Amino acid sequence: MSSFISWYLLITLLGWITFPLTYRLFPALADRGYALSRALGLLIWGYIFWLFGTFGFAQNDMGGLLLGLVIVGGLSAWSFGNRKSELVNWIGENRRLILSTELVFLVAFGAFAFFRSANPEIMEHSGSGDVVHKNYRMIAAMGVRAGAIEKAGMQAFIDRIGMPGFAPTQGHIPSGVAYIGHALEAIRSGEIRRAMILSKASLFLNRLTQLYDGVSFVLEAN
Repeated sequence: MSSFISWYLLITLLGWITFPLTYRLFPALADRGYALSRALGLLIWGYIFWLFGTFGFAQNDMGGLLLGLVIVGGLSAWSFGNRKSELVNWIGENRRLILSTELVFLVAFGAFAFFRSANPEIMEHSGSGDVVHKNYRMIAAMGVRAGAIEKAGMQAFIDRIGMPGFAPTQGHIPSGVAYIGHALEAIRSGEIRRAMILSKASLFLNRLTQLYDGVSFVLEAN
């Protein structure tokens, strides 16, 4: 519940920070882009963060995120300063519209969060199928080749050490990253001793960006 409240407050704050920009960019809309302010804020913030990280102006860390947020806030402050009285008057005249928009978003966000909490693996396999299971078969095949297990025992090995991916349509990093938090909790509680995150590189992204995006590592207690 605390995560839901914190995320709702964060995204709502971001929407209010971005609203002066949407007010300026969407004069033809009845709500002046208020309903789009959250999405536009995330888009601009993420794009600035990605752009600065790509060209080396910022690191892929909390400092880079805060820098992107400061830039978004600066743009909004500039828009607000140019139309301060007009924007304040519009908010006062459209309180019912703002409240109804907030209510719709809160209900939609709550329903989505509830559905996701009840069924975190919401996505179905598509395209190349169950890529996560194929990765486990590859690990098992490596064990067979090394003589650690028998070929007939591959599926039993997968059932014993594997788990469904939280992003089953993705076979590399997204599937592994989603389990890191659960692995740390299991290690702390003594349920497991170690966990291996096997994240293969994407050949498509490799060719597209000329960067290697695969990384594999083992988590274990100190």
